[in-house]
Amino acid sequence: MGKTTIKKKHLIAFVLIVIPVFFKVLTIPFGDLDEIWVYNISRGISMGYVPYRDFHMVFMPLFSYLFALPLMICRSLIIYRITSCIFFSVLLFVLFKNAYEESGFGFALPIAAFSLFLIDVATYNYLMFLFALLVYQTNKREPGTRRNLLLGVFAALAALSRQTSGGILIVLELIYLIIERRTKRSNPLFYLAGISIPCFLFLVCLLATGSFSSFWDDCLFALFGFSSGNSFFDIGSSGLLTVVLIGSVSDLYLIYKKAEYASNHLIVGVSALLIAVPMVDYLHVSMAAMFFLLPVMRVIKMFFKDHLKRYMSYIITSVILICIIALSVLNTAGTYTDSSIPELAGIPMNGTETGYKEIAVKNEQYRENGKNVAVFSSSSAIISIMSGRFDPPYDLFLTGNLGTNDPLSYPCALHDDPDSIVVMPDNYTEENHENPKGIYEYITENFTPVDNYGNFIYYTPDN
Repeated sequence: MGKTTIKKKHLIAFVLIVIPVFFKVLTIPFGDLDEIWVYNISRGISMGYVPYRDFHMVFMPLFSYLFALPLMICRSLIIYRITSCIFFSVLLFVLFKNAYEESGFGFALPIAAFSLFLIDVATYNYLMFLFALLVYQTNKREPGTRRNLLLGVFAALAALSRQTSGGILIVLELIYLIIERRTKRSNPLFYLAGISIPCFLFLVCLLATGSFSSFWDDCLFALFGFSSGNSFFDIGSSGLLTVVLIGSVSDLYLIYKKAEYASNHLIVGVSALLIAVPMVDYLHVSMAAMFFLLPVMRVIKMFFKDHLKRYMSYIITSVILICIIALSVLNTAGTYTDSSIPELAGIPMNGTETGYKEIAVKNEQYRENGKNVAVFSSSSAIISIMSGRFDPPYDLFLTGNLGTNDPLSYPCALHDDPDSIVVMPDNYTEENHENPKGIYEYITENFTPVDNYGNFIYYTPDN
């Protein structure tokens, strides 16, 4: 096949990816906490705050820094979403290219289209998945110095996106290269050299910003508390886990048949699946499901190639894309935009923001009177965005995300401050499963209610 034809097919695929991605991401109604949390961290960086030194963060910083760059030019959620659209377009195109190289255009298109259904909010997990895809794609190159250097760089960047699954990817890939050395001319030392480049730059960054010691506290020692406090299984992820299981069996069959890349796919697939640890839900399993569609399609092609017509692929892809666009349009039904909040201009609103806006105004009034206001709620970041503030640690006051600090130490310190005002919803315990335990009981027992708005109660310390 000529290079011109391949480029045309790549261009067609890219356009078919970009259009529905923009439709899907830009039409999400305001209020998804996963989006708000990651956006708020990136906006905090764009405001001059330094991760680990100025605020706690249990995950690695690469995603937050990358998404903070456009926010330094224009700090708004719509800019973050446009950046997300570009990011998802690149990720899905890399996934398409891998599928295209293994199964051809007719099989790669449905994989990309189906994966469009699975993408949700751009987070550091998706960034780790992108680098895992690049590791897998780079492994298909002829073994050599340049390939191994690139493998090391991509593997290190995966770990700088998510330390657990990215770190395991580094180890598994090293084992793969050591085994590969027995049959091919491949030196794993260049892989280790590639790893050292991003890691050295990251080390320099930590030392230059004075966040070296706090980084280890947040991203290593606190990790055990995060895992134990946030482990759960969502039955809604069962369908995607079934896809992963079928894909794993397909990989084993391809390995048995000595098909190219199958063993490396399984190795990289393990790291993709570990993104779902400790939270086994639809969002975290979706990336592994996308990745394990590749061997499934390879096996389908092996057995049914002569029975499947290309037009069937085009029909399936068209139906999926039309459904995505239609559902995105329907998603905006009953929504509106509110230009009175500069950071949220252009974002579909459904009315849930009104109460938070009033709370933000009330909090600012207390601050103008010399009060130290602290919001204990998983939606604290929304209130900060409404008021144009960034308020660590309360904007991400979640189990395992406070370093090795005891969550109760924060309300205890506020209790000793006579000018403190604590704001907390009356359903704090049920509000979010990641809210630290014991906070509600301590505040209600040691603080006195003095004001309220909706279900948010305002407290002052007991005398």
